[in-house]
Amino acid sequence: GLDEARQSDLVFRSARLTSISADALSDLQLILSHAPASSAAVKPVKLGGKSDAARIVNSLKKPTSDKLLKSLKKRDRQLAQDIEDEMIVFGNLIDLDTKALGELMRAVDAATLGLALRGAEPVLVDKMLGAMSARAAQSLRDDMAESGPAKRADVEEAQKAVIVTVRELAEAGTITLVSQANDYV
Repeated sequence: GLDEARQSDLVFRSARLTSISADALSDLQLILSHAPASSAAVKPVKLGGKSDAARIVNSLKKPTSDKLLKSLKKRDRQLAQDIEDEMIVFGNLIDLDTKALGELMRAVDAATLGLALRGAEPVLVDKMLGAMSARAAQSLRDDMAESGPAKRADVEEAQKAVIVTVRELAEAGTITLVSQANDYV
């Protein structure tokens, strides 16, 4: 119900918020309770941040989230990019339907996909391989089993590459990213 400028400002502030000092929390507690604050030290509380801002933007309908991100990019391009990066994570691919996963599997290099799947939950690996032909899935499983250990940084980089492909496919209209704010029948 807020105007576009206020929405953008609130998400911007939320994304930049990381913690609150113990003194500020103590002052707030004092004001709210009208009683002396506890003498025990109050640890900072993590609030907001890019992840929370990404969850907020993800919960909005597509036209609203697009306008909001566009407005954020005008204000702080890097922050907007960081929020976009948090909006889709590799684990979210489990929410894609089989057809979209199939499109993704065809668009991603097998070596990159095999490396990206190393760090994934088994249920996601099974779902993604289930979107491939039995022969291709078995070949990828064999390649993953035969290759040695991989650096976590390499796995994360491969997962980011897959997410970039997901974004490209979504922007091209090849696949649809279904968020909680969208209703389909």
